[in-house]
Amino acid sequence: MKDSQYRATRKDVIPLVEVTRSGVIECTHRGSIAIVENGSLVDSLGDPTVVTPMRSTAKPFQVLALLEAGGIEEFGLTLDEIAVMVSSHNGEPRHVQTVRNLLHKAGLDESSLHCGTHPAYFAWITRDVFRETGSDVRPVHNNCSGKHAGMLLLGNLLGTSLDSYWELGHPIQQTVLTKVAQVLGKPTEALSVGVDGCGVPTYNVTLTELAKMYCMLTIADPSASSDTLGVVQKAMMAEPFMVAGSDRLDTDLMKLGSFIGKVGSQGIYCIGVCPAKIAIAIKIESGSEEAGECAAVEILRKLGFLTTDALSSLEKYWQRPVETLTGRIVGQYRAIF
Repeated sequence: MKDSQYRATRKDVIPLVEVTRSGVIECTHRGSIAIVENGSLVDSLGDPTVVTPMRSTAKPFQVLALLEAGGIEEFGLTLDEIAVMVSSHNGEPRHVQTVRNLLHKAGLDESSLHCGTHPAYFAWITRDVFRETGSDVRPVHNNCSGKHAGMLLLGNLLGTSLDSYWELGHPIQQTVLTKVAQVLGKPTEALSVGVDGCGVPTYNVTLTELAKMYCMLTIADPSASSDTLGVVQKAMMAEPFMVAGSDRLDTDLMKLGSFIGKVGSQGIYCIGVCPAKIAIAIKIESGSEEAGECAAVEILRKLGFLTTDALSSLEKYWQRPVETLTGRIVGQYRAIF
């Protein structure tokens, strides 16, 4: 394993994915991959010591603070509610209603959310929202609204004010920070912290550290209610639609039954292979989510974890077509490692 100090030049980052258009390579996405088995780095491509903000890959670990504070018992949390709290969801009706249900359990409504708004993952969702409500998407449609709802429930349990709940110094975020540091095996003060797109803290880790965290998620015991990581694993695998939604790799990968899949942002993708106790963390230097998904399916193929039928079901992410605005296919994404 190379020296863990961050290198701004990222000299060892390698080409992972090409995008072609009309037979010409239009762009190449470089990146790195770390593979961890039973807690140890066993293989890598590029630079596994590259440092990246965790972004949404932190969500399965951020929710642990609520679960370990007694949130399941206090609020009667269901698997679909836990899954939406770790999600980067599409903002489809079931996601939105589940987030509203969570807030209601704490005597809150969606006006409490401070995650901001962004265009929905798919334009049809934004159109449906406008057709049904006459308004644009709102914070409850934000892909991080479930995470924010979970943090608000944690604040309710802690008996603290919810004002500025998104700030690092707030008791909610300090409680979450302590738990994430514990999973990483670091003192809280040693954990590098940044700001996520939705305004709450995120954490800067090496790609190897990120893969190790997801390996812990695969090793966890989903049959033991006392194992909160196991509860998260169980929720994600039982409710894959709640983790992402329609036409999303996270959902379609977990429907196969053996995997945990979680997108981050800016080209991060994490996979847990539960039976094998193996985890994979991917970082695409350009930030391309599409390239990250292509690389994710390819590494699972190379490692022999996908049957022919499984690979076929994931082909739209593995060899994603490049289309004109009228729908004509003129190229594709393809892995080159």
